[in-house]
Amino acid sequence: MSALDSLLRTAMLHHHSGRLDEAEAHYRRILKTAPRHPQTLHLMGMLHLKRGEPKKAIGALKRAIRV
Repeated sequence: MSALDSLLRTAMLHHHSGRLDEAEAHYRRILKTAPRHPQTLHLMGMLHLKRGEPKKAIGALKRAIRV
């Protein structure tokens, strides 16, 4: 398993456990290394939706679709 995969797995565990701040921090670390990582962009969009931030969610989801 690559370091990126491990970081994504940790981020997803935080996300699914409701620790959104921790998940977002991990997603942002991934996107610094791989700004076009579609799964991370999608998950970031879902995180924003869960927080009630639809504009941010739409932006992230559009980026994921374009990738």
